[in-house]
Amino acid sequence: MQNNTTPLVSIVTTAYKNEKFNERYFNTVNKQSYPNIEVIFVDNLSPDNTASDAKERIKKGRVVESPTNSGCADGNNLGVLNATGKYIFLLGPDTWVDKECVGKLVAEAEKDDNQIYTSKQMTYDGKEFISCGISADLFGYPARTYSRDGKKQLKKIFYADGSSVFMKRENYLKVGMMDEATFLFAEDVDLSWKARMLGMSVIPVPESIVYHFSGGAIGIGGYPGSKEKYVTNCRRRFLAERNIIRNILKNYSILNVWWVLLYYLSINLVEIAALVLTGQALSAFNSYFKAYIWNIRNIKDTIKKRKEIQRIRTASDWEVMRSMYFFPHKVLAFLELGIPKVTK
Repeated sequence: MQNNTTPLVSIVTTAYKNEKFNERYFNTVNKQSYPNIEVIFVDNLSPDNTASDAKERIKKGRVVESPTNSGCADGNNLGVLNATGKYIFLLGPDTWVDKECVGKLVAEAEKDDNQIYTSKQMTYDGKEFISCGISADLFGYPARTYSRDGKKQLKKIFYADGSSVFMKRENYLKVGMMDEATFLFAEDVDLSWKARMLGMSVIPVPESIVYHFSGGAIGIGGYPGSKEKYVTNCRRRFLAERNIIRNILKNYSILNVWWVLLYYLSINLVEIAALVLTGQALSAFNSYFKAYIWNIRNIKDTIKKRKEIQRIRTASDWEVMRSMYFFPHKVLAFLELGIPKVTK
């Protein structure tokens, strides 16, 4: 039952094969100092005991078992549709949180509940800073936003990482929720992008702390060792490339979508050439060309989603682009880390 003096917060988490993380996740979520919380834990058809284990550990809320593994975006949408709070807090399954995490977010949100808020993320062991809001270029590609120790913000923030998104449930529904077609990667960029198109901002709350196991992705907040080579895989690159292109097609006005898309594809050509010249032609096909094919096949659905958000937008491209960077962050990543090795 909702406390009349404090707004109900629905913590929404989508998980798949998460049994090893459940104990610490629930131990810290269940012990939040903020009194008015429900947990909506969505299990994406895990083959292990994630769902049954979660049912034993959850104190306030319920476990929602998805009939399919349809990805993070669709799982989060399912969770939000089952949530009843004024606010939703999208929280990664491989996380644990500080006792004051939710309370600090609510305190800020109650000052202006029409924005998106995001916590400071640390590595799972608490030793290294990851992010507190993330920068992006014109394509929605992320970049390192803070100094190594997290004490200095280097770039302006564009989006809230998907493992810590706090906003009104009403606004989440208003922007069209997460794009279920993305499955994974860039769904969080798209959510913040659409929110900005409706005049919202993304505000960091460093006093609210989330400890994230799989955080520290290259170009966001993590720092690889000086001699480490950037290694990724074809599926990750395929999903990232196809979703970036879909986001560009949906979220830019007709005036700007063409030149931004051509700008992005020209960078892709350089990336593809680099992979081919380093003996990774098959990886280039499986990552980039399959992403292009997917977008061509799904263009009708993309146009449908585009019409939905363009119809209700209140902020122009130029207003949104003030929070982005013209210079492609991919180029910075290549300059710093070199040509990645793309595995199967």
